Amino acid sequence: GNNVVIKQGARILSDTTIGDHSRVFSYAIVGDIPQDISYKEEQKSGVVIGKNATIREFATINSGTAKGDGFTRIGD
Repeated sequence: GNNVVIKQGARILSDTTIGDHSRVFSYAIVGDIPQDISYKEEQKSGVVIGKNATIREFATINSGTAKGDGFTRIGD
């Protein structure tokens, strides 16, 4: 998105979309593989973060699984 701030040490992985005017603070991890044992690497998965979101330090947001649509969605 536009005007997104990603602080030092934050990691944005896999298929991740971040909405306009959002902030991801230091050492947050967004988009790593799910912690669900049913997850298979060939499944499409990712993270969608809406506009004006704030992800604070050391937060972890994993990708979704096939039990839903494969995406973790936050906001909007």
